[in-house]
Amino acid sequence: MEEEFRILEGKDWFIWNLGRKVQEWDLVFGVACWLLWQWRNRGLFEEEFKLPGRLGEAVKGYVREIRVAQVDFGRIGGIRVEQQVSWKTPCAGWLKLNVDGAAKGEDRLAGCGGLIRDDSGKWISGFARKLGRCSAIQAELWAVISGLELASGLQIQNIIVESDSSAVVELMHKLIVGEDTEVSLLTEIRWALNLFKRIKISHVYREGNSCADALANYSFVQKELKVIFALPPVCVTSCLYRDNVGIAYPRDTLM
Repeated sequence: MEEEFRILEGKDWFIWNLGRKVQEWDLVFGVACWLLWQWRNRGLFEEEFKLPGRLGEAVKGYVREIRVAQVDFGRIGGIRVEQQVSWKTPCAGWLKLNVDGAAKGEDRLAGCGGLIRDDSGKWISGFARKLGRCSAIQAELWAVISGLELASGLQIQNIIVESDSSAVVELMHKLIVGEDTEVSLLTEIRWALNLFKRIKISHVYREGNSCADALANYSFVQKELKVIFALPPVCVTSCLYRDNVGIAYPRDTLM
């Protein structure tokens, strides 16, 4: 089969790939073609452009992001219902860590942020971190790593981690039950998880993760590579207020 892939040319090559019955190959092949075309053009017109070191991993990263978008925007079938989304305080004896990552622009400059609150909604600590160039999923993983490091440094024992990335939540659940993954950043997360007595991983919609989102976006304008906030910065004060008074936002979700 691989030999057939190599010897086909032109139109026959496209027809063969589009006709493959391998799961999600149409998506993988489409993303690969788009990236190859983009890289070719950037190589011609941008003197400083360099190909990614691992082309296959770059394609997989884009495919993962598309899968998440398909779920988030309801492109996979199901019944759509409206529900009210808000941030929820953790149970007594637990603290909650909300994290978020962001990658922007063609250069994919990224940053992440997060915050820890107690069972009354009181601010414990927070962070914002520049990441340089990486994918959105990598930025989300760096947010988890940075947040767990912060919580461990405060000697927190029982922690709930909330992220609005369903892909990251799924990967972390696999870590807890001992499944192997292909994402190298998860090795560091696996080690960090062992620093806590009890830990829970939850997915939260973006409307319930606005404070972490504000901190992730703040990382793009701060001068330092990483900032730890003992007190809430101005960029999250309005979000904190809305969370503390329990303001909810409508969101269409799939059932």
